[in-house]
Amino acid sequence: MNKGRNYLLAAIMVVGGLLICLYPNIQTQLRKHQIAKVIQQFENDSVTDREEWYQKMVRYNKRLCQEGQIDVQDAWKSKTNRTDETVIGIMRIPKMQLNLPIYHGASEEHLRKGLALLNNTSMPLGQASANSVIAGHRGGYEGEAMFKDIEKLVKGDRIYIRNHWETLQYVVMKTEIIEPNEIEKVWIQEGKDMITLITCHPYPTNKQRYLVYAQRASKDHEETKTPTTKQPASTASQKRIEKERLWNRLAIGMGFGICIFLGFSFLHYKRKHR
Repeated sequence: MNKGRNYLLAAIMVVGGLLICLYPNIQTQLRKHQIAKVIQQFENDSVTDREEWYQKMVRYNKRLCQEGQIDVQDAWKSKTNRTDETVIGIMRIPKMQLNLPIYHGASEEHLRKGLALLNNTSMPLGQASANSVIAGHRGGYEGEAMFKDIEKLVKGDRIYIRNHWETLQYVVMKTEIIEPNEIEKVWIQEGKDMITLITCHPYPTNKQRYLVYAQRASKDHEETKTPTTKQPASTASQKRIEKERLWNRLAIGMGFGICIFLGFSFLHYKRKHR
């Protein structure tokens, strides 16, 4: 009888441990479901006075270009407290299997729910002399990867932003690692239609910032199906990320294996002692 209790106790402990291992995966699925609802709502949203709203955003971009961007702040040092639910666009990056809403203002609430457009950077409208600086968490947040795999992006990769008027396509031009106070690195560049992705670096710390610069795709780029640039060797951050994922899969696999073994052992014990 004691042996049977031991089997049962061991099974409960293993199942408990397995649930702990599976918690991030469960969180990921829940977050994906929530994000999918936000994206669906954005796609179904019929914005009233679209032309008026568009012209307001155009004037905002023009003012930034003319008056300068002295108030741009690092996303993780920003004092912004925006909590509104307004989504200004959807970002899709095939290389990273990423599809996330973009909120205006790099508040912690917005970074928790998706990506955030830094204050005093351009609205993503596809205009010259504009740079939309979009921040995202690196290590994942509540189970969502966000910009965790950003180092997979290389020159020639595509980034898509869908606003309420059209889908804009950008091509990655280069990447750069900067210090958090080098905010001038993300300012508007005269005549260029750009987006800049920004996140913490190196993973899983936030000592520096990792930037991905992308420029609006020309017709030639749009007709090219795949970039010709080869994937570079994995960085230390990316190696760590892949190692974490491997250990997670191994832990889950071992947990299932032990549960099955204990289950069969317990059934065998019950049959033997009937």
